[in-house]
Amino acid sequence: MLENTNKSIIINCFDTQNNVCWRLTTKCNRECDFCLSDSSPKRILGKIDYVVILHRLKNLGVTKITYAGGEPFIHPQLESIALLGKELGFNQVVTTNGDFLFRKMPTWLSAFSFLRLSFYGDESTHDKIMGKGHFSKSLNLARTIFNDYGLKVAANLMLTSSNHRNLIPILEKLKVHGVQQVILLSYIRTGNAGIDDKYLIKVEGDTPRLNLLELTKEVRFLYGVKYINFDQGDFYIVIDEKGNVTLPSGGERSVLIAGHITDDELIHPVDGKVSSKIFFENVWNNRDKIRAVKECI
Repeated sequence: MLENTNKSIIINCFDTQNNVCWRLTTKCNRECDFCLSDSSPKRILGKIDYVVILHRLKNLGVTKITYAGGEPFIHPQLESIALLGKELGFNQVVTTNGDFLFRKMPTWLSAFSFLRLSFYGDESTHDKIMGKGHFSKSLNLARTIFNDYGLKVAANLMLTSSNHRNLIPILEKLKVHGVQQVILLSYIRTGNAGIDDKYLIKVEGDTPRLNLLELTKEVRFLYGVKYINFDQGDFYIVIDEKGNVTLPSGGERSVLIAGHITDDELIHPVDGKVSSKIFFENVWNNRDKIRAVKECI
């Protein structure tokens, strides 16, 4: 039932659209040592002028927003943001660790086209990070969202030294539980050698031979599999919790701040100061040129 060879459907679900990631908060109920946004429960929730930001994104040509954190569902304005975003016609995706959804499913989840659950490996690896039983609860949540709510479910799977050689069994388990799309993410270095050595796939003789075409011959998903290589810089736009427009910095936790979303001009690392619209278009064009997001149909 989950197999589909319609390329137009699959391509539309990948980042061929004019997309941004909106990091609503760095507050999270978890404190993972590898977290790319350095989120924790200690962070303070800020109020977002979401009406201004959403209309600004619309004017800049954005068609897809991925809400991230921190934990997006911890933010009291997420419902209002998602409902207005839907009204404005955005394709909306939200990434979550699932903890808040274990307790209660919001009635407004239909505002999102995809709900992405975070996974970190097989059951043993995932539960070492998230706590005993979390892997199983996340799989059951995926099935509930798919079967009972009719929503599309994706899985973010961070590739690490402990899981990259054992992907097929993980993918099979995700598919059985209703996951319809998988996003494989390269590890983002924290700069802390002790942490990075624990998760980073070593270059010397340990680099994963990720042939996505072969991978999905084994396990096919309705909306495919993609691999995002964060070692490629300047290919996706992140709006932070303060409304700053930022770019990733070559597979590391640090970011380049281009300016504020309301600014008429933003600073591009290559092109210098340009109009905000040109800045966004140049980043989207660069993503396609360097193929930082690899799709497998």
